Amino acid sequence: MHLEFFNFFKNMFFRWYQAVAEGNTHNMCSKSPPYKHPETGKVLDDQSLAELFKGPLEKSFAAFFPTLNEQNWEQVLSQKMWSLSDLPYLLKLENMTSYYEKCHYCAKDNCRNNCPVPFDSNLTVLDLLHKLGSEDNVSYFDSGKGKKDVVLNVVFNN
Repeated sequence: MHLEFFNFFKNMFFRWYQAVAEGNTHNMCSKSPPYKHPETGKVLDDQSLAELFKGPLEKSFAAFFPTLNEQNWEQVLSQKMWSLSDLPYLLKLENMTSYYEKCHYCAKDNCRNNCPVPFDSNLTVLDLLHKLGSEDNVSYFDSGKGKKDVVLNVVFNN
């Protein structure tokens, strides 16, 4: 899911790079993007980013999320503070259980945190729905009234 979300948002990052190159950042973060090419380590500019985006999605993702992988995702995504150069945004799953139920995602009692979306190349939205006991994505009109919905939050670093 992380790669699919990044694919959806990558044009926003490219517009940020273009705005910085043109000196027109009034509608975006005015900081210069800190991201580096995953192979060369050189700081990206709008031209090198355009070239990087022509390649495999995994390589582009690695430029924006250099510390995130399937082995360390729990540690990386559970941090309270993170740097823009490591994580431009986080994907979080909203706990929809009632107060005294275990969270469907982290299995903690009284979970009031939004749990990080696992970084797993095989994870799908349907897998998350199955964790909730739902077979499809139209559960709101069932008896649960939204208790079996998967709610994703995108938390951007600024």
